[in-house]
Parts: sequence; C-alpha cells; structure tokens
Amino acid sequence: MNVEILSDNPVSPNFASGKVSLACSYPLSTLLDDGSIVCVYRQGTTKHSSDGILVMQVSHDNGKTWNSPKIVFDGQKLEPRQTAEIGGPCQTTEGSLLIVYSTVESLPEDVYMFSEEGEKLPRKLWITEKRLDDSSCQSSREIVLQQQLDQPGITAKPLVLKNGRICLPVEYKASNGIIGTALFFSQDQGKSFGSFSSVAVDHSAEMNWCDARFNCLEDGRLIGLLWTFLQENEHTVEVHQTFSSDEGQTWTRPQKTGFVGQITAPLALSNGHLIAASNYRCSPEGIRLWTSLNEGTQWDLRTSIQMWDSTCGSMLGNRACNMDKVGGKDAVWEELPNFTFGTPDLLLLDDGCLLLSYYATLESIIHVRACRFRINW
Repeated sequence: MNVEILSDNPVSPNFASGKVSLACSYPLSTLLDDGSIVCVYRQGTTKHSSDGILVMQVSHDNGKTWNSPKIVFDGQKLEPRQTAEIGGPCQTTEGSLLIVYSTVESLPEDVYMFSEEGEKLPRKLWITEKRLDDSSCQSSREIVLQQQLDQPGITAKPLVLKNGRICLPVEYKASNGIIGTALFFSQDQGKSFGSFSSVAVDHSAEMNWCDARFNCLEDGRLIGLLWTFLQENEHTVEVHQTFSSDEGQTWTRPQKTGFVGQITAPLALSNGHLIAASNYRCSPEGIRLWTSLNEGTQWDLRTSIQMWDSTCGSMLGNRACNMDKVGGKDAVWEELPNFTFGTPDLLLLDDGCLLLSYYATLESIIHVRACRFRINW
C-alpha cells in the first residue's frame, strides 16, 4: 500500500490572515448527499479558552476550496454563558444538516476546562438543525437525555444508519471515576434522543475508553475505535476497538488493536478494507494511517503511513519510520493544551479520493486543514 498526497490546504482563514490570537481546532466533517463537505470546528482565543464558539465551512469542490465561516453556535451572550467544546455534523435521511455539540457552563476566563475546578462546572449537550436550502442556522436547543450522565460531552459526530436512525455518541464520567462511552438513539431525525446503550465502560476502573469514533462496516456491523489510557497515571496504551452486530444496541468488550494512538477515526472502504487515522504523540509525532484488509479483524502492524508530521510541519504520506509499540505521554489532561495537532477525521469523497481533516500548528497559528489523498493498494 502507498499513499498519494493530492493536496493539503488550510480550511480556516486564520492561517492565511496570520491571526496568532485566534485558535481554530477540533474539526469534524461530513459528506452531504449533493457532494459538498461540511466542516465544523471550534474557534476561540486558545483551544480551551472560555470564549469558544462553533463555526462551519463548506466545500463544493471535494475539499479543494472552502467558503467563509458561518457561526453555528455562540453561547457567549447566553445566561448563563456557554463555552463550546467540540461539535459534529451529520445529514439526516430527510435531508437536514444536524450539528451536535457540548458546552461548559459559566467557565471563568482564567480556569482550564479540564482542571479540577473546571470539571465541577455543568456540561450541556446541544443540537442545531439547518435546512440545506436555507443559508441560516435554526435556533439551537439543549438535548435532553433519558439517562442522566455525569459530565456528558460530545467527542464524535453522529452516526446515521440506513434506516434513518441517528446514533449520538456521548462521553461521560462513570460512578467509579473513569471515562466511558455511550450511544443515544433518535427515531425522529434528531428531534429527541431516547433509548440508550453502553458502548464501553471499564467497571474495574483501570482503563478509560474515550473519544470514540464510529463507522459502519461493509458487512453491516458498527465499529468503534477508542482512545485508551490508564486511570492510575493517564498513560496512553493501545487503541481498543469494539463492534456491534445489532445497530448499536450491544457492543463487544473492547479489545486491543495492536497499535498505539489517541483519537482514532475509522473509515470503511470496499472489499473489506478499513483504514484509520490516529494521533501518535511519541517521536516521530504526527497523524498516522493504519489499515486492515478484513474489517478490523486484524490490523497491519508492519506498515503505517506518516501523514501529518509535526516536526516537518507538512503532510508526508510516507511509511512511518518508528514502528515500536510506544505508549503515549502521561498526564493527558495537563498535556492537552500543549498538543500542536490532532482530531483526525476521514471521509470518502464522490470522486474516489479521501479527505483527512485535522488541526495543526504552523507559524504559531492553530488552524484547521484538509488533506486530499489516494490509496494505492
């Protein structure tokens, strides 16, 4: 397998304008029925600042160019004030664009949202619906979950099943203090989210299974890839994966994939091929591409592709030179503000190319980028 990089360009305009004081990060993208791409991301003074809002940009040419940003959610003037964390888009089977996201309530300017003080603040889930024939976003509304969760958060885009059912991934803190992942389901195109299923929670309180990313496999099963780190020291270990054969109602116990990474986004291709883009934060740091020829039953651990390389500050598309099972850094919550890249997301485009959206730091500017590439098997 080899990767051909076709283009790698900034999406958010803050890079071209040289705005060091504006951080654009945590993108999630979706492909609409008309072939256009919607990219939703956070914008603020820093990646975790209290002034965070959500914006979106659209591309009508397979990610080559992007229109100007439009505000999805600005909770700065709400009472109480709401700080946006991350948002994920999807298109319903009826044609609407749904954007789900989470906020921190009343976050002071000088408080880190993942500090001990910040974790005590209320978290809320929201949804915005946009008709694709209307240039404006409709009003946002809070998502009410039937199952009450502690510190719920959105870390992934919704998954829309062929029958129109919408699966909403929610991360939360379990009663034993570790982070778990759940799915909530909507039967009415996102107007309400009722039934609930537990995707991954470690009752032994040893491992956190979080930042799950989902995809539908060619055989109809669902796959979830989980950033896994130890509770005792926040040390990142191998990415774990879980499967569902009943449209998300029940899930297999998470198992090791064999490779180390943090946020890892899967994308099913044809003939049982499955790829995954994953953050790797040991030398050489960057976003790596992993492959499976049998829908995740086995991953090719001999070959991974270094996509974004943080040392070079560019997209390489070369075989990664370090194949050791090296764990990630400890102290995840303290390290988050120092990460210079992340949140990889994958799309298969109408022209057969692939799109990797992510955020990166160049010239001290944190901005959103999109890479178009091909895989030659």
